Amino acid sequence: MHGAFGPRAAALTCVAALTACSLRPATPPAASCAHVQSNRQVRGQTLCEDVWSCEVPPGGVHDRLGVRRVAPCGNVIGPIVLYLPDRHMTSAIPTTDARDDLRLYLAQAGMQTWSLDYRSHFAQALPADTPADPEAFTFERYLSDVEWVLAFVRGATPARVVVSGFGDGAALAYALAARRPKDMHGIIAFDGVAGSAVDGGSAAFVEGAPPPLEWSTWSHLLRTTRLGPRNPSPLPGYLTAGQALTSLLFDAPAYGGDGGLSAAKLGAADAGVLADYLSVGDRWWPAGAVPASVDPPDEPLPVLAFAAGRRGPAWVARVRAAAEAFGGERATTRELRGQGHLDVLLGAAALRSVYEPSRRWIGTVSQRAQQ
Repeated sequence: MHGAFGPRAAALTCVAALTACSLRPATPPAASCAHVQSNRQVRGQTLCEDVWSCEVPPGGVHDRLGVRRVAPCGNVIGPIVLYLPDRHMTSAIPTTDARDDLRLYLAQAGMQTWSLDYRSHFAQALPADTPADPEAFTFERYLSDVEWVLAFVRGATPARVVVSGFGDGAALAYALAARRPKDMHGIIAFDGVAGSAVDGGSAAFVEGAPPPLEWSTWSHLLRTTRLGPRNPSPLPGYLTAGQALTSLLFDAPAYGGDGGLSAAKLGAADAGVLADYLSVGDRWWPAGAVPASVDPPDEPLPVLAFAAGRRGPAWVARVRAAAEAFGGERATTRELRGQGHLDVLLGAAALRSVYEPSRRWIGTVSQRAQQ
């Protein structure tokens, strides 16, 4: 990993970009954060976006987290959603189209949406000779970080939170429910289970480029596709960049091939949207930091789960089993037939099949919890 790691942030400072700096959550003890605030125009509506970069205890070289909030400007009284990305992804939102990002969609509906950058995101910028610390990237450490972020969110808005997660983020959401059920209204699992989605693995860092590509080639493909999916392919054997990207995602062996990662090749998603999303992923992340299983809490919580049908019946059954283990009779699972993993949140049908059902479900469970 290359680059220079920036200086430690001073205690919660603010650089106001386009709006006044008014949101000042009470950070958990012994933490220091830098804060930047700006506006984002989404379909004629102004949303306020806040980003914090935080040094967390014990203050070692790997002890940094990022927090992002997107919400309507002004006094927001709608539900609060904490989104946990897949572990190799970040909180960055590379689009201004609410049809392509759930957080923008929910914010337009009057909700506060929070998300985080994991500690592995900040490790990308460490000098290559930084000593490795395997204990900094265990699932337990990730879970402690998510607890810290939940405390950060509740320092700004003390109401309970709906916690959602995509992929490994769902495993963290489930594990958080076992520790902090009284802080949560419910869980939304976007194509994830309560534990590791794959068998085996280790905590060693792996590179995000899909084999056999190198990172520079993968990054170039994403940049070219973002500029226009019909641009000539930088990879041999494909006519266009979009064709190259969707073919690689369709054939990805880690997701079973046959569109398990994305069926965009068959029209399930747009190559440009996928390239936008993947462009803000991290180069390195720990491969096997998620345990095989996560124990449910004593009392069930409402759960809404979405499963990518192209990953096969056994996968859909695992998604359903996790939802029922944590939610009991209050669990709902939706199988998205013809959709791959990425298509759950980024597909052409996501607005109708995922975004709007999630918005309604969040409103319902939040309202019921307040009665």
